[in-house]
Amino acid sequence: MTMDTICLLFCLITLLYNVQSKVQYTNLTHFDLSKVSKSGGLRDYQQLSQYVCTDNNCTNNCNVEVFPIGFCLPNYHGGAYFMKCSGDGDSFDQTQYSDTECQQYINNVHGSTDVCYDSGGPYVYFKCS
Repeated sequence: MTMDTICLLFCLITLLYNVQSKVQYTNLTHFDLSKVSKSGGLRDYQQLSQYVCTDNNCTNNCNVEVFPIGFCLPNYHGGAYFMKCSGDGDSFDQTQYSDTECQQYINNVHGSTDVCYDSGGPYVYFKCS
């Protein structure tokens, strides 16, 4: 894994961690889908789960946040992001936008699922379902 990939994953983990702690609707059970815009296309997966854990095996004291797939999700910076899982569920992409309608592209961050990442504090892994 290159240093750029590690940096991008750390940025994604930080962004998702900040979103989960600042935005109350990231939990799917409390998510009001009428307030976000759906992207086109069929979805093989319905959600991306982020597990933030205390150990390097990502098995202990994990907090789980669920992000719906196929929706433009606002962040607390005034922008938004779109989560997508690969067809086989082995990877995911977070496409970042500077606006809340997911029109003004900024960056794409790619990551692998079922990998326990060290984010410099908590450990994080992602799973498509």
